[in-house]
Amino acid sequence: MNSPKRFFHPRLAWIFPVLIAAAVFAAYQPALHSAFLRWDDQTHVYENPQTQSLGTQNIKDIFRSKVQGIYIPLTVLSFAVEHHFVQYRPELYHGINILLHILVTLLVYLFALQLGLQQTGAVLAALFFGLHPMHVESVAWITELKDVLYAVFYMAAVCVYGRYLRAWQMNQPKRLRYWVGIIFFGVLSMLAKPMAVSLPLILLLVDWFRGRKFSDGILGEKILLFILLGGLAFVTYSGFARTPVQTVLQAFLIWSWCLVFYLRQFLLPLISVPIFRLPAPISLATGEYLWSAVVFVLLVWSVFRLRKNRWFMFAFLFFFLSIFFLLRTDAQADTNIVADRFMYLPMTGFCLYIGYGCQNLFNRLYQKKKTVFLVLAVLLVTGVLGAAGVRTNQQTEVWQNDTALWRHQLKYFPDEPIALNGLVAALRQQELYKKAEAEYRGMLQLHQQGEPWAPSEEAKKSIARVQYLIKSLLRAHAVAPDYVDIPYKLGNLFQDLGLFQEAVLYYKKAVDIDPGYTKVYLALAKLYFRLGDMNRVQLALEQYLKAPHLEEKDFLKVITLYSKFLETTDSMPLKEARNKVVRQYVQFVNDKSPQAESFFNLGTVYAQMGDIPTAITAYQRALAIEPHYAAALYNLANVYRGLRQWDKAEAYYKKVLALNSRFSEAYLNIGLIYNIKGDLKQAERYYQSAVKADPQNAQAYFDLAYIYEQAGQLRKAIASYNNSINLNSKNPEAYYNRGNVYLKLNKPEEAMESYLKVVALNPNHLDAWINLAITAFNQRQYQSAIKYYDEAVLLGYEPPADFAAAIKKERSRQQK
Repeated sequence: MNSPKRFFHPRLAWIFPVLIAAAVFAAYQPALHSAFLRWDDQTHVYENPQTQSLGTQNIKDIFRSKVQGIYIPLTVLSFAVEHHFVQYRPELYHGINILLHILVTLLVYLFALQLGLQQTGAVLAALFFGLHPMHVESVAWITELKDVLYAVFYMAAVCVYGRYLRAWQMNQPKRLRYWVGIIFFGVLSMLAKPMAVSLPLILLLVDWFRGRKFSDGILGEKILLFILLGGLAFVTYSGFARTPVQTVLQAFLIWSWCLVFYLRQFLLPLISVPIFRLPAPISLATGEYLWSAVVFVLLVWSVFRLRKNRWFMFAFLFFFLSIFFLLRTDAQADTNIVADRFMYLPMTGFCLYIGYGCQNLFNRLYQKKKTVFLVLAVLLVTGVLGAAGVRTNQQTEVWQNDTALWRHQLKYFPDEPIALNGLVAALRQQELYKKAEAEYRGMLQLHQQGEPWAPSEEAKKSIARVQYLIKSLLRAHAVAPDYVDIPYKLGNLFQDLGLFQEAVLYYKKAVDIDPGYTKVYLALAKLYFRLGDMNRVQLALEQYLKAPHLEEKDFLKVITLYSKFLETTDSMPLKEARNKVVRQYVQFVNDKSPQAESFFNLGTVYAQMGDIPTAITAYQRALAIEPHYAAALYNLANVYRGLRQWDKAEAYYKKVLALNSRFSEAYLNIGLIYNIKGDLKQAERYYQSAVKADPQNAQAYFDLAYIYEQAGQLRKAIASYNNSINLNSKNPEAYYNRGNVYLKLNKPEEAMESYLKVVALNPNHLDAWINLAITAFNQRQYQSAIKYYDEAVLLGYEPPADFAAAIKKERSRQQK
């Protein structure tokens, strides 16, 4: 290496980490405005029951479970901690991902310095790492917290190892403390993501790079790390073990294609999409495989020719040893045979090599006093980094929501079935498409009734939108006829549109593809219930419960569905069927080791069925196992509140608050108890605590306003009702109560405005129509008063004789 030339004063070294962090944050800033995705974010975060609690039992369950077959307990625990503090605010989850990525980038910077790079080279290596567009998937996708989390601990272990080597070279005592840190960070990294299994190999690579002679001692000092990480890796990789199902040639072509894919994406990240597919057919006659084979041969030749180039070999081996475990030799149907995120840490070596190369180039040009070329080189490198940052910024916006993500995928791969399926699911959540489906249903109903119907231009647009949804799913089904989720989604769409025969047809297609695709039976049960076929409802749910490896959630889904059906019918066969499933569920719970969550779920089931004594027993059993189970304490408090046992209810609500002082609903319920008891001061105090615990809780403001209204503090009541309305503009009672307070304040115009909001939201709100009629009459707005009076009478209003006579007199006068 050329003798180093310092371009910056050592006292200014602190500024480099700050600039690196600022550049990376600027590139990823759009992620702060992104939403949760329905592509795995629900599985990992907002629909994952294990992220909803930090209770002892739940934490134990986290470390006993896998997510989608992968053992990542530290990642799941991190999501649980995030949920505890930020609930469902996606911008904060994204912010944490960005901060962790910045931390990884700074650790790469530190690692570069440990390897001997100057400030210039280390900064450039870190910037190339932090700004590379391939990292967008890992940073902008909430689910991929596991990437940035494992990388933080992985690089921390590598940097601690750098300190250890320095102590070893200087023969310093107490080197064991470094190994404690290395093993600690290494295990944490492995618990975040199994890709950390490569850590011992990278440490051996660092040994080679730093000139340590290979010996038994080098291996021996890492043996515990090998054992620990290997054991943890086995938990995941044993479930993903594969053998090539193709010929040896095909296996080689797939393997080389995967290898070259990552190199190509690193050098030219022109297309970054969430799903890449293997080219077909797997043959040298297919251009991509031929090209990959050629590149692989050239790569082997380059490695042989440059085998004495220490930095090149370090960069290549860091990449290869990190990603070797993910290079496939089979074409089994997986969503991701390759993905940008798999390159998150493996690219580190290449980034370091680029930093080293730029540093040497700058040094040579400086020493030879070629100022113009030095300036051009600096501008070129700055331009490349700027382009990478802009590209990363643009790519981050792709991940802002499901619609943007899948439209981006379909831009490059228009027949990708997962993208078509995902886009339809995303569009169906939009109000525009919900309205289109409602119009389409109305059209079908008119058609079925034989009534003429001439669609407006707007209605034609709605029909076109629905047809787009149907055509997209049919196209996906044609491309991937064995992808069971597509006919299932088609069945759901047709059922929601009222096309029941078509829905049954596609549900049955889903069953034909995969009889174990159990959720289709729940959909069939709902459809048969709509059709009034109770026998088939039971058959469908029985089929659901015949699935192998039933879990507790499966019983709960069936029981919940039966309970929902029984809200609208008093069918004895359905009641008996539900009770039978409840008995099966009780037996299932009793056959396994006692778990607090199971008895909590049983308590909820019995409470829904109206069996309150058994529900109380179940909740108490849950609390006997886990005394600090907040959800069980809260539900038990609710049960006692329903029984009007106020003191017991209050005691349990307070136990909840002792565990979580930010539980706004518990404060609200205690306030309600004091309100019922007539202690308005105490009720007000607890309602105020509810507002303080959760300033976004509209009900808290509503209840507090009602207390102010009862206490005669009318202006405070108005302010609180306004706060409630601002947070929930769809609550007619908030407008109604506000109107009443305005009347007390002698502000009839404001009162009428509030009442009109009420009837706009709920046209059957009798009291609002009555108050409108009376207030309008008192304001001598007789025409409006008559209109409101007539609406009230239609809803059953029996007016006092004098008011009825006054309205009759005014109606006669206006008719003259």
